[in-house]
Amino acid sequence: MITGYSLIVAMLLFNLALAVVALLQQRTRYLAKFGTSALVLLMLFGVLRLFMPLSFPQITHAVHSFGLLPRIMAFLGTELCKTFVQCHNLSLPFNLN
Repeated sequence: MITGYSLIVAMLLFNLALAVVALLQQRTRYLAKFGTSALVLLMLFGVLRLFMPLSFPQITHAVHSFGLLPRIMAFLGTELCKTFVQCHNLSLPFNLN
């Protein structure tokens, strides 16, 4: 099942993997020891998670967020975000109202 939360988590994990790859590719000692195969594997996992933002309700445990997630959802409901989504003909898997 794909939800709005799984899309947000998929984008965050992809960006985290991208940042780790960007940091590690600059370290010559890491590249000399492990090579580029570990970086490629990490990037493939990040891309796979980005294009398959699935969540499994049977094994997924919801953690109630009283700080960060309500702020993200409030931002997604602002006129700025709604205008951006409409101007770029984007479709989101959840209602912004």
